[in-house]
Amino acid sequence: MAQHPALMRVLVTGGSGMLGGHLARCLLALGHEVHTADRHERAPDGARVHVVELSSPCAFNSVVAEVRPELVVHTAYSMEDLQRDVVVAGEMVIDACVEHGADLIHMSTDAVFDGQHPPYSEQDVPEPVHPYGLAKRQVEDLIAARLPHAAVVRTSLIAHLDAAGPDSATAWVVDANRRGDPVTLFHDEYRTVVRLVDLLDVLVELVALPADRRQGIWHVAGPERLSRVELGMIITELFGLDPALVRAASASIIAAPRPRDVSLRADRVRDELHLVSLPVATVPSHGQQQR
Repeated sequence: MAQHPALMRVLVTGGSGMLGGHLARCLLALGHEVHTADRHERAPDGARVHVVELSSPCAFNSVVAEVRPELVVHTAYSMEDLQRDVVVAGEMVIDACVEHGADLIHMSTDAVFDGQHPPYSEQDVPEPVHPYGLAKRQVEDLIAARLPHAAVVRTSLIAHLDAAGPDSATAWVVDANRRGDPVTLFHDEYRTVVRLVDLLDVLVELVALPADRRQGIWHVAGPERLSRVELGMIITELFGLDPALVRAASASIIAAPRPRDVSLRADRVRDELHLVSLPVATVPSHGQQQR
């Protein structure tokens, strides 16, 4: 694992989100100076928040010019308008990093793959079929052309299933079950779901690496190939819910193309960082829960 002797000024986009907020707390705990950029004036204690619309011309550039971060970690996420919130926002982040000489860790997705030839390694060529994957692929291409020393982290569904309650993307399953309402989940769409604590461990290690060792593609994934139904059953067991309320359906009921199996291989994380993710049902330790 990487050592952490050098403290940096780090700017995290999406600081009010699950991943960005927890990452900011981890970096603050290590002594880094942490700033967040977000649409909302919310940030972890100790971080300075900069309210900004990432897709607005020059807006993020102005934040980077003020903060002068050594590293930007781009975690901001929205499905509301993919062109604005993914492609244009990503381009503005890249432009600002190029202009001000900041390094970049960019969060991407397993959805950049077509789902036909899993599991996917860092060397496999993305061929997205899903609109979100297409948008993320555009940003990856921009990074390759304009900021080739950046790190691109592709990950899967992120699960935060601890005693304090589930993450927001999982809470709807728990809430519906507790109301006695059935939920329908796909049985034929597979992801390598990753625990939030394991993803954070990798990101903290990447922050600590020199830029020449950090650069390139990294896959961060859990060790299990899980369907949505299988994940739903894990959730019901962890929270003591009724498994009979979890119903299975085929993803073919959705007309729009979706990748069926975008399982990832996390070869670089294993070989270079010597980190291994645990099964999603593994309850985080007390220390991990504080991340």
